[in-house]
Amino acid sequence: MGDGLGQAAWIIRGLSIGAMSGALVGPVALLLASIKTSLHQHEVADFTTDELILLVNRIPVWALAGALFGTAGAMLGWESRKSSNSET
Repeated sequence: MGDGLGQAAWIIRGLSIGAMSGALVGPVALLLASIKTSLHQHEVADFTTDELILLVNRIPVWALAGALFGTAGAMLGWESRKSSNSET
């Protein structure tokens, strides 16, 4: 029974870390796009306002992708940990 609780905590931690990491993709991409636009200062901007809004609107998608990858990584980590404990 303790293993089930440990596994649940392991998976929740992986899901949370993955979701937070995924949610940071949008703001970091927006920051990099803003820096690129500010460095060059062409007559026509490298990124339109609509493209920057699209970056922000994709944050939930990246958060979901991060949560899925984090959960998968946590499950693999749990199984690896469990198998290494059973060998000793």
